[in-house]
Amino acid sequence: MRYSFILISLLLAGCSTDPVYMKNKETGEIVKCGPYYVGLAKDFKMEGIAHQESQCIQDYKEQGFIRIPSPH
Repeated sequence: MRYSFILISLLLAGCSTDPVYMKNKETGEIVKCGPYYVGLAKDFKMEGIAHQESQCIQDYKEQGFIRIPSPH
């Protein structure tokens, strides 16, 4: 049981995307898309999480957000 937890943790840690930060041009609000983890994806594939990330970014762009390097 203990080793299963460690193995799952290592799997999840190694297969994730970096967060993408978005800022609303009018309000200054900052939001984050991701990080997305392969282990939590429905089909355990990078393509699935890449689509989730792209969809998140597109949804915020449609609301007036732009991508920024970091919130700091």
